[in-house]
Amino acid sequence: MKEIVIIPSFALSEMKLDALVGRKANIVEVLKDHNGTIRGCWASLIGEPYMEKKEWFIPYSSFIL
Repeated sequence: MKEIVIIPSFALSEMKLDALVGRKANIVEVLKDHNGTIRGCWASLIGEPYMEKKEWFIPYSSFIL
């Protein structure tokens, strides 16, 4: 499982998920559009859940490996 670090981005702010910035997570599933472009991933937070959930969609511009 690949680990990511969630970073600040406009997309994350639009989703009102800025509280996840700096958190680490494991990639559960990579989501691509019909052209094969990566749109983001479903990721499972490491450590405590956020808003009682462990899995969140994280846009591609909002994480680094």
